[in-house]
Amino acid sequence: MSLSTKGRFPVAAENKDGKKEIKGDRMHTVTVKRYIDLCTDFGFKKIFGTEANKSLLMDFLNSLLGDTEGKIDSITYLNSEQLADNADSRQAAFDVYCKSRSGSYFVVEMQVAEQNHFAERTLFYATFPLREQAKRGHKWKFEFDRVYVISILDFTMDRAQLGDYRMEYVLYDPVRRHQLTDRLKLIYLQLPLFTKQLQNLETVFEKWLYLLRYLQELDSPPEGLVGKVFERLFEQSEIARMSVRDQQRYERALLDLWTMNSALDFREQRGIRKGHAKGVVEGKELGRIEGKEEGLAEGIQIGIEQGIEQGIEQGRMEERQAIARELESRGFSAEEIARITGTAGFVET
Repeated sequence: MSLSTKGRFPVAAENKDGKKEIKGDRMHTVTVKRYIDLCTDFGFKKIFGTEANKSLLMDFLNSLLGDTEGKIDSITYLNSEQLADNADSRQAAFDVYCKSRSGSYFVVEMQVAEQNHFAERTLFYATFPLREQAKRGHKWKFEFDRVYVISILDFTMDRAQLGDYRMEYVLYDPVRRHQLTDRLKLIYLQLPLFTKQLQNLETVFEKWLYLLRYLQELDSPPEGLVGKVFERLFEQSEIARMSVRDQQRYERALLDLWTMNSALDFREQRGIRKGHAKGVVEGKELGRIEGKEEGLAEGIQIGIEQGIEQGIEQGRMEERQAIARELESRGFSAEEIARITGTAGFVET
């Protein structure tokens, strides 16, 4: 696989073992080996969004939902390009959009880069399958089939902690502990928080999460990942088995991913540098302000102390002057007054 980029983008080069390596600021070192990266747009849609591989999607959904939905044995892919009601409304494009035999709707998204208001975005996605079920005519009584919005994230959401790789949200009253309806569920799978190693995988769902995160790093199918479903996955994910056209599409998808990661890394580093510079300036300014305030407070204190000392001294001087005048009125000479008061110059002439 021939790959090269310029500037801050990752660059492919052969290492001493003859394997291609991609080096980038954000991704550290990624070795292009045997299998595709499922976090790329091409890789995700190839495995989960094609008729030939719908068995893989059904297995993943069954492992994710368990008994909640019942066994999914048939799905129909729907149009992933969702048009708005009018020109002023926003459209939506899903990675995978399908419907099960039982009538449930599934929006499945792979999201690599963190975005503002991402949770609200997934809620917006849910409105399309809900609205699609609205039937014309007075006999329809808002009997919705279930809608699942499943977001697979290559980043962590706010307030997430290690181990919180699966988060689910429904319409729920926390005071009365009552679920309003089971027609809508938002599910978030945070791949960076899934840290189980191959030998510790216990369920089919955990095996899927492991492959979503690490497939591109494997050299061959591990012993713990066996069965027809995973055999199909490894077969469809092998780069050498793909057509030249699909290999080119995958290269473009990788380049798009690296470009985005490089741009994110650049903005992050620039933000750190700007934040550091701004912090230095603000620190200096704050230091000056605090210095002025401290100097003013110190000056006031010193002034008070000096004022007290000067007041005491002035009082002493006035007291000696009063004594000197009293002695003078009694006929004491200037020399005698100076000797008695301890100083000279108090007697007015």
